[in-house]
Amino acid sequence: VQTCALPIWRSLMIAVPVPIIIVGKMGSGKTSVAECLERIYSTSSFDYKRVVTYTTRKPRPGESEADYHFIKNEEFDRLVDGNVINEYHKFQKGEELVQYGSSFDDYPLTIVDGKPQIKIVILDPEGLHKAIKAFRPRNLSVIFLKVSDETLRKHLELRGDDPEEVDRRLAEEAESFQNVSQYADLTISCEKTTVDEVANIIDRYVHGNLI
Repeated sequence: VQTCALPIWRSLMIAVPVPIIIVGKMGSGKTSVAECLERIYSTSSFDYKRVVTYTTRKPRPGESEADYHFIKNEEFDRLVDGNVINEYHKFQKGEELVQYGSSFDDYPLTIVDGKPQIKIVILDPEGLHKAIKAFRPRNLSVIFLKVSDETLRKHLELRGDDPEEVDRRLAEEAESFQNVSQYADLTISCEKTTVDEVANIIDRYVHGNLI
């Protein structure tokens, strides 16, 4: 695996800086969209590759180490102290402390078997601000998936999330997401769009074909 300087995106047949940062409230479809880009929209010229982030929560049914680095809180704290994890956030889920985070070392475009990999990073607003400080002015693109709380509740109920926990998290996110759109290079309304439709919009944006 070869790591490349971030501005190498200029030499590819793409129209925007990389990595691609996807930000949205819980249940907005961030992971599903990233997986769709990886699976369907990678081309002969480059692959989309989601950055695998760290979390201390328990895996959901069907999840594996391909989805997250599942670690204990003690190990997470050691990685933060060692500057391996550069952006992170934490919240209390009942009696469980849940942490999420990522390493900026994983963000740059890489070459694997001679093929570039454009990184997709899923962040919350706090992580976004840290990434912007680290990589901007023009070394990343921010995409905001905008969904109403009413729609999110329906998604999360279908996922089996606890209703009280959903209300608590949405209340917290109401404040943290208040000004996110002003940092976004592209905002996508996801009220009536499928995962594939959102991924298609992002892919067209990356290729400069979004009208």
